Amino acid sequence: MLVTRNIDIAATPERVWALVTDPRRRAALNPAVRVIEVEIEGGGPLHRDSATRYRLEIGGQMMEYRTRVLEFVPNRRLVTYSDSAVPFETALELSPLPSGTRLSHSERLEPTADMIQRAIDQIADGRDVGVAERMALWLDGDASERLRDSAVERLEKSLGDTLDQWLAAIRNDLEGSPLVNGHLPA
Repeated sequence: MLVTRNIDIAATPERVWALVTDPRRRAALNPAVRVIEVEIEGGGPLHRDSATRYRLEIGGQMMEYRTRVLEFVPNRRLVTYSDSAVPFETALELSPLPSGTRLSHSERLEPTADMIQRAIDQIADGRDVGVAERMALWLDGDASERLRDSAVERLEKSLGDTLDQWLAAIRNDLEGSPLVNGHLPA
């Protein structure tokens, strides 16, 4: 599964790069997490092959994982790979614009069976899909595939919505706009 979102920021690529290569600052702007600890192993700054340890609270659960920098092209591209329970790759790309910088954020991951099941449960309006429905899905491969596809689409939308909020927080931090719970005030 690949989810990509873009945002235009009224800031130079150098300023945007400084933020996206500061793991603690970038994580702190993610409205879906509470930062407990973020540390570049061996000290900073980030560079190709450097690793960062994260300890975050996400949805009331503690998560600990490491990321390793796979690509590092200053002011252009940063790619990291995470060794979390659900491994994921993050690509951040900066493109100069006359008015600032376009930041593109991509997340690539393979949803686990548990993630898909939770999305299926949400599709069933918060109820577990009943035994008869599960039997029908097992017997009808097409229906089962459609339900799985729908669940993956739901996961993609959820991740996309989170990325949109995170990118808005990054833009607002760089442009100096205040945020209330990850959104601009009305």
